[in-house]
Amino acid sequence: AARVDIFPPFQMNEDEWVRVWYSRSGYLGYWIRFVYLESDEPGGEPIRRHIIDDVMSVTQIEIER
Repeated sequence: AARVDIFPPFQMNEDEWVRVWYSRSGYLGYWIRFVYLESDEPGGEPIRRHIIDDVMSVTQIEIER
């Protein structure tokens, strides 16, 4: 399989990514990671760090020839 890292037009932190996997059979899935920093007040120092993962993968592939 091949991993493709996608750099979206908006700024991402170094701990965030968009990755897509493909094989000769086609699309296999993706993994998107976003990091959300929470503060008590707008523009304040972050007090919590949330990691949000969205993952989808193919569970079965059938190739007809």
